[in-house]
Amino acid sequence: MGFSIEGPSQARIECDDKGDGSCDVRYWPTEPGPYAVHVVCDDEDIRDSPFMADIRPAPPDSWPDKVKAFGPGLEPTGCIVDRPAEFTIDARGAGKGPLKLYAQDAEGFPIDIKVKDNGDGTFHCVYVPTKAIKHTVIVTWGGVNTPNSPFRVGVTGGPWDAGVACGGPKGRREGVPVVEGVEASDVGRGGPMGHWAWRSRGNGGPG
Repeated sequence: MGFSIEGPSQARIECDDKGDGSCDVRYWPTEPGPYAVHVVCDDEDIRDSPFMADIRPAPPDSWPDKVKAFGPGLEPTGCIVDRPAEFTIDARGAGKGPLKLYAQDAEGFPIDIKVKDNGDGTFHCVYVPTKAIKHTVIVTWGGVNTPNSPFRVGVTGGPWDAGVACGGPKGRREGVPVVEGVEASDVGRGGPMGHWAWRSRGNGGPG
């Protein structure tokens, strides 16, 4: 698996191999404009690659690096299927937003997040995962990812999931697909299973 970026500037690429068939990839463009993101397997672009990203200048009155996001709904473990997962956004001192949240499960299905503006620069957020698979939550302020975003959240189905082995991608950046799988045995509840990520099985690419 390989990655390359084409665009107005030479973008530094960082790849964090998770050692389980998945990796997190980040890149740092230094000029605004359209960028083509190539994801390559066996020297060929995967399906839908290259992915196009529109990089825009950072607004002068917004500081997404000062936004804090925390709470059990953003933790790697502890969330349970069909139960509310809550977290808080503290944007005090971060300038103009807006705040935008995105969430999806490892199969690519979007998850609705309800947001309550507390009127003091903080926000109460809650979503309800419906599948015992990994979820990704992205927090942006003024169109820019905040620190530690995207968040990769493991969701379990309670005591029925003792036989489930989860692994793979933790999320994705704009336009990059996430492929995930689960291996389970002797389970009474669960299902197929999870900025960028990719999971591959075997020697021939995704699957």
